[in-house]
Amino acid sequence: MPSMLSAEAQRPYEPLPPCTAVGQPSSLDLTQPETVAQRSPVGIAEALGDRESLEQQKREALQAVQHSIVKIEAHSHNMAEAGSVDITGSGYIIAMPNGKPMVMTAAHVVSNKYPIRQTDITFRTTDGQTHKIQKGCHNGEAPPEGQWSSGMPDVAALRPRDELPGSSPLHSATDEEIAAAVHAGQPFFAVGFPANAPVEWGQPIATPQVDVLLPVGQHGADGKMAVISGLERSAKDANDVDELDDAVLPGMSGGVVVVRTPSGEMKVVGMVQAVAQPATAAELSAYGIVDNPETVRAYEPRIAYLGSLTETQEASTSLQAEDEWSAARVIIDLSAVFSKD
Repeated sequence: MPSMLSAEAQRPYEPLPPCTAVGQPSSLDLTQPETVAQRSPVGIAEALGDRESLEQQKREALQAVQHSIVKIEAHSHNMAEAGSVDITGSGYIIAMPNGKPMVMTAAHVVSNKYPIRQTDITFRTTDGQTHKIQKGCHNGEAPPEGQWSSGMPDVAALRPRDELPGSSPLHSATDEEIAAAVHAGQPFFAVGFPANAPVEWGQPIATPQVDVLLPVGQHGADGKMAVISGLERSAKDANDVDELDDAVLPGMSGGVVVVRTPSGEMKVVGMVQAVAQPATAAELSAYGIVDNPETVRAYEPRIAYLGSLTETQEASTSLQAEDEWSAARVIIDLSAVFSKD
């Protein structure tokens, strides 16, 4: 009988495999046309609401997820050009049904066009500790330049080698809570680590960035959500501009997006995946943000897409199912060995 240990030992030196439900490929359809939730038309200033309240919610969002967010670091090998590329992204921690932690991120962060071995994927928690992964899987990967679409899966699930003491797994909002938030235009908050985020002296990791996102629609119960980012800068004083842009930036892919539910709890509504070019007034109008072209140009908003909870749950469920299947296989193999004795 071939050694199961040797087969397992070789896996870390290979790229992440696709997520499958015990050998079955993904059947997830992200292109459903039905709009299950869309906000009522509103102007930018009205959509942002009270500035002081918005800033308070941003602080609450960061406080709620600070022990649950991670910075992903991956080393990509380009064998053809004898070079390599360091990739950074964001992620967040959830708990599997058995209570063990799992890190979720965007597939294109850990599955690049150049090979990324599992041993070359690490992540850092906000206490500055670096962690390695034991295994993982991905649904989707970085598409050719300019060919990304909201129908593409883009999620990866990673199993840490340790139990991540001190972490606090996040909980997901229900479909009803998400639909209500989208319909009401309630702000979402994206939290992640921009690639160019500075590290303050004495701090072990860059300070997370919190961005306000205005949800504008979700297509199908399983589909990605469209949101508007980059709407804060024009609302600030002209002399009070942050070093970083206020829109979702490179490095925040895989970052968690949360909303405050009626109960007051911050819950996960999706994952940052892609940001389109700056939106025009006409494009915003189609999404329920109606304002004059001059105002739109002042804000320079962008349309971003979030991975739906269904998309992220399929990846995590697949990895959990693979663990259960592997455990059952070990028991069967051991039973066969002992039965011969």
